[in-house]
Amino acid sequence: MRISFIKSAVFAVALAAFGLVASSANAQNFTVLYDYTGNLGNEASEAVVSQPTGASFSTIARGAGLGTNLGGNSLNSNNFTQASAIDLNDFYGFTVTPNVGNQVSLTTLSYRFQRSGTGPTQFAIRSNVDGFASDLFTTSENSTTTGLTRTFNLSGVPGLQNRTAATTLRIYGFASGGANGTFRLSSPSAGTGTSIAGTVAAVGPVNVPEAGTFALIAPVLGVLGVVVARRRKLA
Repeated sequence: MRISFIKSAVFAVALAAFGLVASSANAQNFTVLYDYTGNLGNEASEAVVSQPTGASFSTIARGAGLGTNLGGNSLNSNNFTQASAIDLNDFYGFTVTPNVGNQVSLTTLSYRFQRSGTGPTQFAIRSNVDGFASDLFTTSENSTTTGLTRTFNLSGVPGLQNRTAATTLRIYGFASGGANGTFRLSSPSAGTGTSIAGTVAAVGPVNVPEAGTFALIAPVLGVLGVVVARRRKLA
């Protein structure tokens, strides 16, 4: 009975180690890019350069409250609200959808931008996790310099981790100086623009472990064999 207990305990440890290693090995990092090089600025949307394995990104597009505006190598918009509070229709947004059986965790959002002198001065990032009700990040911008970059650490936002459902992020602009004021997501050089990094992993342990997994489990199974043999001699 005691031997049976030891067997069960060691086997449970081995099984747990197997599951943890297999799950970790299955996670894949990705970085996707929306590159606006060559755009006129008034395009309806922009697609990612390439899709990650295990998930798909929608185009990035402006909300219904914004108008289109010319601006080379960008996705450019005007008609941002002049109010000091967000208008939920004034945004740039995209959606990432995990493939069936996968989960997505978002770690970084980075975008290059430029605003006109009367463009929006206040910005917020929100997600569909709470129906776009609260700010994840906020910034204030007054510069009109070309190609400025803002980067946000999404890994610290619990609601954006291990998502099996679609996740939408939106960049809202408000407090503009006039209806003709613009804010553009830009690519000041090829290979730059709006990038999103994260990981894709299967939900739960994978069924087929890598060869290295067996090497990690082998010592545990060896201990099991030694303990059982000694118990038999004492019996």
